[in-house]
Amino acid sequence: MKRALFLLSLLVLPAVAAERAMPGPLAPSSFLVPAATEGRLSNGLEVRLVENHERPLVWVTLAFRAGAFADPPGKEGLGTASMELMDDAAGPYDGIALSKALKVLGTQLGSSAGTDGSGLSMQSLRRNLDASLGIMSTVLTQPRFTEEDWKVQQVQMIADVQARRSDPASIADRVLLRVVHGDSYQGRLQTEASLSSLDTAQLKAWHQEHLSPAQSLLLVGGDTTLAEIQPLLEKHFGGWKNEAKALDFPVAPPPPTQTKIYLVDKPMAAQSVIQIGRYVGKPTDADYRPFVVANNAVGGMFTSRVNLNLREAKGYTYGARSSVGFNLAGSLWTASAPVATDVTVPALQEFLKELNGVTGAGVLKAEETENARNYLRNSFPLRFENPDYLLGQLTQIWRYSLPQDWISRYYEEMGKIQADHAQAAWAGRMEAAPLNIVVVGDAAIVAEGLAGLGIPMVKLDVDARPIAE
Repeated sequence: MKRALFLLSLLVLPAVAAERAMPGPLAPSSFLVPAATEGRLSNGLEVRLVENHERPLVWVTLAFRAGAFADPPGKEGLGTASMELMDDAAGPYDGIALSKALKVLGTQLGSSAGTDGSGLSMQSLRRNLDASLGIMSTVLTQPRFTEEDWKVQQVQMIADVQARRSDPASIADRVLLRVVHGDSYQGRLQTEASLSSLDTAQLKAWHQEHLSPAQSLLLVGGDTTLAEIQPLLEKHFGGWKNEAKALDFPVAPPPPTQTKIYLVDKPMAAQSVIQIGRYVGKPTDADYRPFVVANNAVGGMFTSRVNLNLREAKGYTYGARSSVGFNLAGSLWTASAPVATDVTVPALQEFLKELNGVTGAGVLKAEETENARNYLRNSFPLRFENPDYLLGQLTQIWRYSLPQDWISRYYEEMGKIQADHAQAAWAGRMEAAPLNIVVVGDAAIVAEGLAGLGIPMVKLDVDARPIAE
């Protein structure tokens, strides 16, 4: 009898549950970005600190304004080489001794340079902070730049350039940068010749000329306070004095006057790599964030129009994406997809159809805009799990002269963006806008079809140099 009643209850419960209304979504929660406190050392070095006492770890980053953009003509790679070699050996430490000293402390330390800037970063246990900062200061002020270390680094950098000139995706990246920027800024690529011309004297000179307290920012995050760490920072970095040379910052390149296809031949390639790009204003434009949302709906996430078309509906690719970011020259929009060689032409047609189709009946819908916006907004707080993410955001504000509330107003602003805002931002930047299109693939198979699209086409080699017909 009990078993029969139990079985009957299983039949009745779903019917009762079906009568109940499903609960609605929770109200949007608020999120406050951790605030940074500010300080300054006796040598003028600015300090930003964000507290996070969940773990006994402290992150310290020295951000420098100079990057690869400051390399002299013909010396592309100089800044990168100088920063890469800086933490190999310093002061009393050769490479092995430096590695051992850091391991004993449980400290991670590294230096590097990008196009827009460079940095020296460290992660330390709180109890070993004093000793770790001492090593970091030694690396900053007393790098050895030995011939032996440079020979090893030089071989690695040249091999990396050669590898990038043979990989289709890397070729597409390099060629697009050249097409967009020409011989300036990000279009100035490292080559075997430029790297072979470098020596340790030039590496030392770059370090001396470009790293100074006046052109640096010291960022600290983690289990400490400004009152606690300021004396340590003053002890190890307050005596650092150097005058750096003035920097010539890049400006936005001229926009393309017409859409063009730049074809790079990769014989026997099983896939073609499509890369598209252009500058789309500045990150400080009033509608920059609505444009970011629009891009997310068009091509920025898995459920975007571009990916659902090229991957899910057509099966041309494993993934098609677009993205928007910013650099010293402005806001750069790019899109890419590796596609099977035999569908290169129809894949490009579908790509352009989606990019140009956000008009008329194809305008952004409320649901897809909401999904794109909520993905960006709701994933935002997760990025702050480690203090080093916020330090990176503070570095961006400093490096790119962004408003001081650039991060703190992101969450609230994203929540207000509607479909019409995103639509207007996309149309203002992308509707009928000329595009730079790079295709790296087997020209014997794809060239004729691409020419038939009616878009002017230029053939380039892997270094973006025109090939005479």
